[in-house]
Amino acid sequence: MSRPQEQLLAAYDAAPKAIQDTLSDGAGIDFMVGLQTRYGLHIDTVGSITELIRDMLLGLMKPDDFIGALQTLGIDTPTATRLVADLNKEVFMPLRDAIMTGGGSAMTDGSVRVPISLTTVPVAAATPAPQQSTPVLPPPALEYAAAPSPVTLPGSSVPAPMPVPAPAPEVARQIPVISEPPVAEVTPPIAPAPVSAPAVPLQVQHTVSTVQPASPIGWQSAASVHVYIPHPQTPPAPVPHPAIMQPEAVPQTVSYTEVPPAPQPPVFSAPIPPPQIATVPPPSRLPGSDPYREPIA
Repeated sequence: MSRPQEQLLAAYDAAPKAIQDTLSDGAGIDFMVGLQTRYGLHIDTVGSITELIRDMLLGLMKPDDFIGALQTLGIDTPTATRLVADLNKEVFMPLRDAIMTGGGSAMTDGSVRVPISLTTVPVAAATPAPQQSTPVLPPPALEYAAAPSPVTLPGSSVPAPMPVPAPAPEVARQIPVISEPPVAEVTPPIAPAPVSAPAVPLQVQHTVSTVQPASPIGWQSAASVHVYIPHPQTPPAPVPHPAIMQPEAVPQTVSYTEVPPAPQPPVFSAPIPPPQIATVPPPSRLPGSDPYREPIA
């Protein structure tokens, strides 16, 4: 960054003697050449870094803006971090010690030491401008046109309004009641009293009593019960289905002494004409037309 000459001279006169000696002697040239060789920087980039170091020593730039200024020169963040570590080690910290002891220049040897990694705070991104929110307006109210009043022409009659039907009288809603059917009294059946048969001695009776003993209601004697015993019958023979009935076998007589006649070819009334064969003439033999044939003299 180029600054006015008057501003640089005023800051140089107000700086301590150690800073004035550091900016006036040529020891910083060797240091910047070593940075260019180590990081492979362009000569213009090295000149811009020299101006940034000058502004830092004169108090014209804040330390927080130094990293952002390096990134504007096209230097990535890892390279800028290592470059700041070298500057702290070789320029700013020895210069601070020289100011505290009252010595001269801090860059006298011009040697470049091994860089030490330094964690730096990244440059804060630019704060975007606040966006103004558009107010949300309610939808416009819809206005409906009033219905036109009826116009009565002279000499015409206005029809009477239609009668409004009277509401139907409320009829009490009758809820049908399902009556339960009467429960019939079921009388359990009366079991007949057991009848004890008289003990009969084990003997053969040749006479049958004509008087039958009394029996309960609904019972019948064994003599009045007719039992039907069917006679054995022969089942009918099965009749085969007409679809599966086979014809009766006809006996055939085969003679092994007679020689069967030889088969005769069919006899046609007219001879069969031979098929028509298309005759195609062979292609003309030209000299050199067929490499597999001998040339014609």
